[in-house]
Amino acid sequence: MTTSCFAYRCIGEERAERLAYRPASYFRLVTIRPKWVRIEEEDRLSLAGLDEQVIPPVLIGELPESIWPFFMGDPSVIAHVAVSKYGDLLPLNRQQTISARQGFPLSKSTMCNWLGKGYDALYRIVDAMHREALRFAFCIATDATGAPVKAPGGTQSWHVFTLIADRDHILFRPSATHDGEAVKKLLAGFEGYLLADASSVYDALYGPTAMTEVGCWSHARRYFWKAKETDRRAYEPLALISQLFAIERDLADVSADERLAGRRERAGPVLQALDQWIGRHDGNVDTLLQSAITYYKNQRGALRQFLQDGRLVIHNNASESALRNLVLGRNNWQYFANDKGLRWYCVYRSLIASCALHDLNPQTYLEEVLRLAPHWPITRMLALSPKHWARTRESLDARHRAIIAPPWTLPSHPQLPTLDRDVADAAQ
Repeated sequence: MTTSCFAYRCIGEERAERLAYRPASYFRLVTIRPKWVRIEEEDRLSLAGLDEQVIPPVLIGELPESIWPFFMGDPSVIAHVAVSKYGDLLPLNRQQTISARQGFPLSKSTMCNWLGKGYDALYRIVDAMHREALRFAFCIATDATGAPVKAPGGTQSWHVFTLIADRDHILFRPSATHDGEAVKKLLAGFEGYLLADASSVYDALYGPTAMTEVGCWSHARRYFWKAKETDRRAYEPLALISQLFAIERDLADVSADERLAGRRERAGPVLQALDQWIGRHDGNVDTLLQSAITYYKNQRGALRQFLQDGRLVIHNNASESALRNLVLGRNNWQYFANDKGLRWYCVYRSLIASCALHDLNPQTYLEEVLRLAPHWPITRMLALSPKHWARTRESLDARHRAIIAPPWTLPSHPQLPTLDRDVADAAQ
């Protein structure tokens, strides 16, 4: 038998990638701080020239500023519970089951306490976002949905309004009522364009010196869509409205000025054809189609506002999409335990939704802001909002950078607390 021997040289490598899963889990964050006892030597004190009463008998290392004192939950776990509940729609009872499966059984009451503590640190940020939106937004898109709150004998009908302020903020605000007074209070001071449906609750907002109404073509289309089941003539206005949406898709990536010019050139003839169709059929159709025509006639001016400024959009779909989280959430938790829980939802949801608007990871954002907020001036809370967070984070000084860093990433320095440098030096 003949054996051959060959030499080889490497010409590359074969790489195969597979998707695997390693379960994420809770873990115990242990903070060990050295404790120092005073050495009773009178000559050491006399040499330092200090009164004995200046130095306490026992000193303990300082707690890192990134850790909340006297609180079991680290901001990282509060952020996780918040995103799971208000982003992924996992009620606390399901999170309780999941945490037990991971070996860290957490009760609903414990997690509820954490969310309340987080709310106390975050609500001023959302309030500041709301103030900036009212003062500077070009257009605010709004809509509302029901938010049942538990009450004796059943539930009380609260509502949640969403406010989408340009590409800056997505806000959720609770209201015990859904009427003109509620929206006047919610939008007090705003003087820009308001994109909303034709609900009468918004009528008190419009006027020559107040907000300018912008109509929603999706709502107008919805009326004609319902009418097609009983009157096939509704297909013609539906086709014309579809052309408007097609034009918007074609103009999506151009400047506002180019979009406005394109709209006037291409959408103008479509709107003229729609007006002609309305003129021919108004009063000569069945009830459903007549309702669609009446809606269009009442909203005609508002529906044409998009021809005045290229920055305006022709529909309010973004507001409805923003509220879908709450609608789906109601299927999981049915109602809010109280109005406080509803306010928690609105604050957390405002920040999570705004994170998506600015391409931020909500888990990372909430964890860092929860660590920093207690050390931040309350007069500058807007700087902690998702819109401004990237710039704020970049400008943080060394102390604040250490605060937002997870404690387990920081170096360990078992040294005396720096309450008073002279005292510390004297005790060594």
